[in-house]
Formats: sequence, C-alpha cells, structure tokens
Amino acid sequence: MTDKKFKLTLIINICLIGLFPVSVVFYFIAKNYPDFVGSPFMKIPFYLFKYTIGAVSNILPFSLSEAILIIGIPFLIIFSIIKIIKWVKQDNLKKIALLLTGIFAVSSIMACYFIGVWSVNFHGYDFAKLSGLDNSPVSKTELYETTKILAENLNRLSQNIEYDEKGFSTYNNNKFYKMEKEIRQSYKNLNKIYPVIGKYPQRAKPIILSKPLTYTYIAGIYVPFMAEANVNINFPYFVVVQSVGHEMAHSLGFVREDEAEFIGYLVCKYSENGYYEYSGYMNAYIYASNALAKADKKAFAKVYNSLDEKVRKELSSYNEFMNEYRNQTVSSVTEKVNDTYLKGNGQTDGTKSYGRMVDLLVAEYRYNLHK
Repeated sequence: MTDKKFKLTLIINICLIGLFPVSVVFYFIAKNYPDFVGSPFMKIPFYLFKYTIGAVSNILPFSLSEAILIIGIPFLIIFSIIKIIKWVKQDNLKKIALLLTGIFAVSSIMACYFIGVWSVNFHGYDFAKLSGLDNSPVSKTELYETTKILAENLNRLSQNIEYDEKGFSTYNNNKFYKMEKEIRQSYKNLNKIYPVIGKYPQRAKPIILSKPLTYTYIAGIYVPFMAEANVNINFPYFVVVQSVGHEMAHSLGFVREDEAEFIGYLVCKYSENGYYEYSGYMNAYIYASNALAKADKKAFAKVYNSLDEKVRKELSSYNEFMNEYRNQTVSSVTEKVNDTYLKGNGQTDGTKSYGRMVDLLVAEYRYNLHK
C-alpha cells in the first residue's frame, strides 16, 4: 500500500469516527424541537434505510440480524484477531491502524444512525397527539370501565377459541408465517381508522434462539440497523400474535414502547380475525387489569371474576409459563439495561413507560364513549 493511499484511507476513517460526536450534538439540539423531529425532512433517512437495507432483509424469511449476531460478528472478531497477529509479526503497523480505525468508523456510522435517525424520534410528538386521542390523567372509574370492556370482549371472543390441554389458546396450529402475513395486511385496515399509522410495515421474523431469550422476558426485538422486526416464538401464541403487531409498529417509525404496544393491540383488534382480536384484547386486559389491581383491588376482583373460566385458565397458565422462565439475575440485568436505554431517550419513567399503554387504552375508551 502506498503512503498516499494509506493517508487518504486513514483520514476518511478518522472523519467517519468524527461523525459520532456530531450526531450526539445533533440529538441534544433536535430533541428540543418536536416539530422538526416529526417533519417530513427527518423521515427521509429513516425511510431511505428502511427501503434499501430493509428491503433486502425483508425478502429473507429468517432473521438477518440474528444470523449476523450468531455467525457474522464472531467470524469478524476471529478474522480481525488473526489478521492483527499476522500483521504484528510482519511489523505492518499501517494495516493494523487501518483495520482498527475502520472498525471504529463503521461503529461510528451505526451509532450516528441509531442516535440521529432512530433515538431522536423519542422526542417527536406522541401518538395520542398525532391521532387526536385524549391522553389526560386516568381516573379509577375510567380504568375500571376500560378493563371491564376489555374483559367483556374477551368473554365474547373466547366462545369461538380453541384451547389446548394446558389451557393456552390455539389457532391454525400456531403457524407463524401465515399469521405474520395476515397481521401485516391488517395494517391496511388500521390505516383507514388511524391514518397516522402507515399501511406497509416490515415483515416479522421468528427468532431461532427464542427459548433462551425467554429468560430475559423479551417478547420481540426491532433492529433498526436491519429495519427488521424479530419475534420470540417461544411465548404463548396470543403473546406472539400481539408481539408481531408491536414490532411491525416500530418499523413504521413508532419508537416508543407504549405506543408500539398500543398499535399492536389496535392492529389485532381491527384484523377481522377472531383469534387475532382475542390476542389483542388479552394483552390489553393484562396491562389494564394489572394497573387496576394496584389502584382498586375490589374493582379488579369484580372484573376478574366476570371473566370466562377458559380466559382465567389461560391467564393462570401464562403466569405459570412466566414463572418457569423466571431467572432473577438475567431478568434483572435485562430490566436494568432496558430501563437505562429508555431513560436515556427521554422516557423518564424508564421501563414503567410500558405501563403508559394503559393511558392510551383509556384514551381510546374516552374516544369511543364520546364519538
């Protein structure tokens, strides 16, 4: 390698590394201007990435992100170590410098995208404002009425649901790909009711290592670098269906967890499929009833006792399932990491912001009450 080519490549790598602090500064400035964050201009890089790299990953039926994590990253680490050892023996410091700065340059580019394109969206206008829902503080009465309506819908839908010997609901042999495609199509129905939600989410992929991932209590992961929605298929099927809708919502630019969870519920609700509706209502009921139990135990007991026996059995089986995968160390570490990530992106409630989905459920109740 000539000195000229070496210097040029080194300068390019250093300039790319320098983009990282620039993106951090941009983030801290942009987060104070929600109009700018939500502007069409800011959506350009997100959709550019989604319809380029995301278009490639969208073709594949398996998780490209998981393949890179399991195969790609270990290969690159081993390859880099072998090369560095070889170049050290050859006293070739130039190639070592280019390799190391190249690694930092690629890492910087990824960090820039994550910070400047993905994380900054935490500071745009929330879904309630964009959709016109009333997201004011929730009263106990509203929470009770919302939970009761969710329970009534569960009872209605459970009459046409099949359950296995463990008490878990089943549908179409719990097939993933057919369900994933139908949930994706359901976003077109949802767009007619909530135009702010896009029609064309990325496809969701089943995670191969779903069983060990269950110990972290993670039901799905959206990887913005691949524009890829990944779902833990080891969970009960009603959770898997909701998680598919949730992760797809992320691919449409809804980065907040409470909003993605609410949209996952909505897309199930308006799917025109009884089981998917049941899945959406079941997950929504779990959120709402947990909040109600903390606010008013008597009201919670009243709603819970009104549930169909089959629904109560599934809830009990779900609790047993979660206890089976309870690992205090793993779940605590995961909780801490996720909590830090959410707080670092302006969700001051941390992981408690998942509970803010209840606010959106009540907001929907208000909207239906007055329309």
